[in-house]
Amino acid sequence: MTTPTRVAEVDNRLGSISQILSAAFVAVAGIGTAFGLSQDTLIVAVNNDVGRFWGVAFCALGAIALSIGALFCAKSTGGNVLQLFLLILGVLLYLTALLLAITFVAEAARSNGRPNLSDVKIESNKHLTVSFTVHADGVPNHNQIIVEAEAVRDNAVVGPKPLYRGLMRPDDLGDVEQKVSFLVTPGDATSLIIRARPSGEYKDGTDCDATQTAKVNLSCAVIQLPK
Repeated sequence: MTTPTRVAEVDNRLGSISQILSAAFVAVAGIGTAFGLSQDTLIVAVNNDVGRFWGVAFCALGAIALSIGALFCAKSTGGNVLQLFLLILGVLLYLTALLLAITFVAEAARSNGRPNLSDVKIESNKHLTVSFTVHADGVPNHNQIIVEAEAVRDNAVVGPKPLYRGLMRPDDLGDVEQKVSFLVTPGDATSLIIRARPSGEYKDGTDCDATQTAKVNLSCAVIQLPK
């Protein structure tokens, strides 16, 4: 039978546990913010590896379960020891979940720097003008994005040198955002292939086959030149 004394006892325990966990969660949230951990960055990092999501989720749910279990410990010396143990273990699991999340975000940031090509177009007036935009996030300061445009005919590069080659360094935030425009003289070429890649990556082939670009941080586009 539930007595007012027992209810008051549970309420007191619940209040104490809530205060402890609230203080821990506030501290943990502050640490996460300091490391740049946000909902968006966590979703991106977890999206790359479902197993990591389950690891973080298991630790977080385990921390909640242990905190709830601490509510039902007996009011005795042994119960107090068990309650303290459960609370400490719950906080450790929560901290582990946070540490894993921060690690995933940091790893995702280090492995980023994938360039993208957008607004690719060709305009024909007196001359052929090719223009596009190169964008990349999270590029390490010591790296750069290499952009090349080559003329192609029958799956073979025409000419000894690229029609355009640019080395783009990131800003202080690790971002690359640059618009490129240049004139083209087709000659014998039937198409133009544009590649953007981080330094250290290699370009293969003269097309944009997904089986090639999936292996490296390579972005490419093919433009058919007007006849």
